[in-house]
Amino acid sequence: MIDQFYTPPELARFLVGCLPDSFTPSVIADFAAGEGSLLRAASRRWPEAQALANDLSPATVRLLKAEHPNWIVSNSDFLLDRSVRSSALESWAGRVDLVLLNPPFSQRRRTPHQVVYKGETIGVSLAMAFVLKSLAFAHDGSYVLAVLPDGCLVSKRDEKIWLKLKSDFHVEILRDNANSTFDGVRARTSLVSISGIRVPRMPLSLKDGFAVSGPSCVVKRGQQQMHSLLPSRAAAAVPLVHTTHLVAGQVIKSGPRIVPKSHVCGPALLLPRVGRITTEKVCVLEPGDVVAISDCVLAIEKISAEEVRELRRAILENWTVLTDSYRGTGAPHITLERASLALSRIMSADSAGGSEWKSSNSEGEFHEPASGPASVIAFGERSQSRSPVRLSMVESNRARSSAARNRSR
Repeated sequence: MIDQFYTPPELARFLVGCLPDSFTPSVIADFAAGEGSLLRAASRRWPEAQALANDLSPATVRLLKAEHPNWIVSNSDFLLDRSVRSSALESWAGRVDLVLLNPPFSQRRRTPHQVVYKGETIGVSLAMAFVLKSLAFAHDGSYVLAVLPDGCLVSKRDEKIWLKLKSDFHVEILRDNANSTFDGVRARTSLVSISGIRVPRMPLSLKDGFAVSGPSCVVKRGQQQMHSLLPSRAAAAVPLVHTTHLVAGQVIKSGPRIVPKSHVCGPALLLPRVGRITTEKVCVLEPGDVVAISDCVLAIEKISAEEVRELRRAILENWTVLTDSYRGTGAPHITLERASLALSRIMSADSAGGSEWKSSNSEGEFHEPASGPASVIAFGERSQSRSPVRLSMVESNRARSSAARNRSR
């Protein structure tokens, strides 16, 4: 259950009044809108702006729609990408000029939220998770203004992420609020502004986060269970690849032929999902090869043959990042989510070593697609281009040679 303490009108007016006279937003959003006082204050100052409201409560959403027919009102769990994608928010990423937030301060029985910032996984509070995810909807020149509990500003949990945000953006505490600001609760809060936003500086994702750009490659889990396979001689049958068919960096297509629910087309990179992982088990599926994979195998596809080999090299050079993601009290295994996060960290480390992994996002980002046992991952270094660019890996031999010389000194 989320605590609900709505924003007093006076506080909403003050927050909106902190923005410069020269700032004229076209799109204003509140992703935890509640009664809508923040958006109402903003709409009075900028009546021509489009208001975008979201709330978790269906009853609150019905009320907002009835009272404000010109607003775009969404009913989604803002921290769950599946929920966002099925809502009115889905098309607004990177289009919001002003984000106003009074996020939930606490949620009972909820573990810390995990975010990935510049390849590093960091636990944050619920309020901070709302702030971070709202950045995916911003663009160059946007503002994010938030009412935050003082615990978010001074707690050890959020200390690390604040240091990173302050190094990338302009963060300003606008005002400290009195304990009696919110009816029904004594809570110290502050008004915080985040500005100086630049799209190439958006290096974060939540574990179930929102990726700003389109998908770059797909991490897929096999669907065929070994105990229920049905060999077939049909024309549509393809070889089944199990972990035993991943040998010395190559995919051995000697398994039984089956008619699969889904298949993997080369070029792709296959590796075990379950069991002991070794470097020889990270295998290249050659271009043109079509196979089915067991539920003990992961496939990374939708990238070129050159990119597949570069990805394998990067994994081997940052081996412990992947192996540390295999866990379990019985047979070690890796989830789609942990695999995607590990790959993001590997790409960040590899970029620092001299290779360029270019995409429209700035660091590793992950989100879960609408359906199916797969994850979409986009990773890359900071790019000055704002146009959507699908993942491409360009090997910089000169940069790598220079990095190798520096390491040998």
